[in-house]
Amino acid sequence: MLLSLALLLLLCQGTGHLYGHGHSSRDMLALLDFKKAISGNKPNRALSSWNTSTPFCQWKGVLCSREHPGRVVKLHLHHQGLSGPISPYLGNLTLLRELNLSRNNLSGRFPPLNRLHALEVIDLAENSLRGTIPGTLANCSNLRRLNLTGNLLAGEVPRELGLLANLEELVLKDNNLRGAIPTTISNITGLKLIVLSYNQLRGSIPNELGTKLPGLLGLYLTFNNLRGHVPPSLFNRSSLHALTAYGNRLAGVLPQNIGNALPNLEEFLFGCNMFGGHIPASLGNASKLTWIDFMDNSFAGAIGEWIGKLTNLEYIYLEGNSFSGPIPYSISNLSQLKVLKLSTNNFSGTIGEGIG
Repeated sequence: MLLSLALLLLLCQGTGHLYGHGHSSRDMLALLDFKKAISGNKPNRALSSWNTSTPFCQWKGVLCSREHPGRVVKLHLHHQGLSGPISPYLGNLTLLRELNLSRNNLSGRFPPLNRLHALEVIDLAENSLRGTIPGTLANCSNLRRLNLTGNLLAGEVPRELGLLANLEELVLKDNNLRGAIPTTISNITGLKLIVLSYNQLRGSIPNELGTKLPGLLGLYLTFNNLRGHVPPSLFNRSSLHALTAYGNRLAGVLPQNIGNALPNLEEFLFGCNMFGGHIPASLGNASKLTWIDFMDNSFAGAIGEWIGKLTNLEYIYLEGNSFSGPIPYSISNLSQLKVLKLSTNNFSGTIGEGIG
């Protein structure tokens, strides 16, 4: 306590500003504790402005409120070479709206942020945080974006996240998360983006993701251990721009009306699964498609001339299936095409002159 008061008096003397009242002094001390945990015996250059000769609202990465002078509302220190743990005293910045510490080398456990009811953005991507994602994040009731990509987080996706009624983006890619995808996520009716790729999630894809999220734009489930059939409701979610489940153990067939039901789809990545049957000709009506990846499945039958209608296609991965018949000449219509992979199938006939 005495050390904190001494630091406070020193800073007041150095700045000539009366920051030492109430919550503003607590915000300043929280930042000093953050710096101490980060720098240790090796001061970081990015925090060189965090000293007693400069008002803390002018420190690099710190933005204070106009309505509440001396209160921190944003802390943006992404890609600054920071290392060490995240101080739990950040939880004292009770007016903080945005916390962006992404692309550093921060370590330790996830910081306690449950008191930060004003938080709208948490971006701690590309660090080395360990432990579990705390369910108490549900107390951050104004949260719109949660990005924890590329850490070492384990355990399950907390069911409590379903209480974040204002959440629009849930990005938990590239961690060590296990267990099932909680159905409670579907309670967040304004959710637009779900990114759970590169984890170890098991079980099936909840049907509720297709029935209860009317504004869902992207669902990324690549490289997990998901099984079973894709819920038919997802194939009818017309808002979807991206549907990727590459590298799981999903099975089934594509519905006949898929191209009519997904008019906005741009990325359709179902490679390295166990799908079978024919590719429906209606897929040619999904005119916004730029990327199709059905490689290493059990699809069969001919690829119809419908594929030539998808003039925005840039990537086609169909190798490692049981397709037969001729390679459709209409592929030559795809002027944007960058990659075409058709190997390890049962195609016959000649290659059309326009394809080469």
